[in-house]
Amino acid sequence: MFRFLFMLIGVLVAATACSTSDKGEPVQYEKTVGDLSYVIRLSKQQFERNEEIPVYAKVTNLGNETLTYVKGSSSCPVHISVEIINQESMKSLAHKQESDIPAACTADLIKAQLKPNQTIEQEFVFIGKHYGGRILESPTPRIKLDPAPPGIYKVQISLTPEDFIIEDHQRKTINPRPSVNTSIVLY
Repeated sequence: MFRFLFMLIGVLVAATACSTSDKGEPVQYEKTVGDLSYVIRLSKQQFERNEEIPVYAKVTNLGNETLTYVKGSSSCPVHISVEIINQESMKSLAHKQESDIPAACTADLIKAQLKPNQTIEQEFVFIGKHYGGRILESPTPRIKLDPAPPGIYKVQISLTPEDFIIEDHQRKTINPRPSVNTSIVLY
């Protein structure tokens, strides 16, 4: 009986040590899909809802052809698409800077090229809030952010697509790029 009790205590101590180390150790995920090599780096795997979530993303063109991609607009340049998506609600966490900027970026899409063996990298900071789908009107229109629920979130990155077109009042992607993902826990 005492042996069982000591074994149970040992298992609980080991489990607690593992879960504590998961919260604080850096995470790096690397994967190659086709001609694109992706890297996602996170400061840790578990975050409190009031913490900032820094994400480092890197994409390398391993192919022999230059890839054209949309790098955003003049007001919102983005080389790499990064999203953190709740696995249950499918709502995305907000970027830190978006909580204090106007609700819309300019519509002037800018294209860039990723040449063979060229690497692009970008850092993003997310917050524990998701887009509420409403626009607040005063004093300047802003996106409404709601607290994000705890749970498992998918961190997904990809090179942005080659272009967009408007068809039947819908934005459609031309030549979407493959994405890779890893997971974090928000508690």
